Amino acid sequence: MVVTYETYVSITGDASTASSAVEEALVEAQALVEEELDRPLELEERTELLRLQNGRIYPSATPILDAPFTIDDGYSLSGVYGDLVTGPLDSDTPRVLVTYTGGYTAETLPRRLREAICRAAQRHLHPSPLPADLPTGAEAVRVGDVQITYGSSGLGASGRTLTVSDLKSIRPFRRMEP
Repeated sequence: MVVTYETYVSITGDASTASSAVEEALVEAQALVEEELDRPLELEERTELLRLQNGRIYPSATPILDAPFTIDDGYSLSGVYGDLVTGPLDSDTPRVLVTYTGGYTAETLPRRLREAICRAAQRHLHPSPLPADLPTGAEAVRVGDVQITYGSSGLGASGRTLTVSDLKSIRPFRRMEP
């Protein structure tokens, strides 16, 4: 878990919810953000079979802190050599098995990711008081001339936990392979 209970309280001001409930919600919120970003956030050692592209590989967990190759700007590795294998579906793309250390700690997690995780956890713990029969994914409802506005992705089990604003805020951290 890359966001602590103390960080959650400082960002949301919610000190009344039990720490165990907050920690469970933070784990769920982090998973939701990781799914949206298409990459893991937590710092750990990983082994991945990665596609070799013009002499570089792009591990999923960044920033990269330790690897057996040259670390380029914390997001890619160059000087890749060793046993290349071909993928089962794309036999023309060489791949290499790499073990590296990458990701964030509670101290290094960017502010926008930290805030999005905290806000998603808070929304999970304290769902909107909108009517229970509101259609899933609805962001706004108007009674006169009956209008329902739907949002994009980011639905959690208890309703919307990542808002459009959160999604825009974390978009720069989404995993992108060249």
